[in-house]
Amino acid sequence: MFHWPKTRTDWWQQKISANRAHDEAVQDKLRELGWRVLLVWECALKGKKKLPLPQLTNKITNWLQNGSSFAELPEVVE
Repeated sequence: MFHWPKTRTDWWQQKISANRAHDEAVQDKLRELGWRVLLVWECALKGKKKLPLPQLTNKITNWLQNGSSFAELPEVVE
């Protein structure tokens, strides 16, 4: 789980916001060029909340077969 740093909070918020905006712009550009984008977060691969390998490979396989232009693992619900 993400926690904001306790020091230099303003600087970190600006940096992370800029990183997110950059990442979204790059993903949009890739999709405009015909690429499909799969974003796999580190927490899906290791740690307490990692996805079991069969579940992870099943989700990736399903994404590859269903034709959507973007997905992320684990799926983020906002």
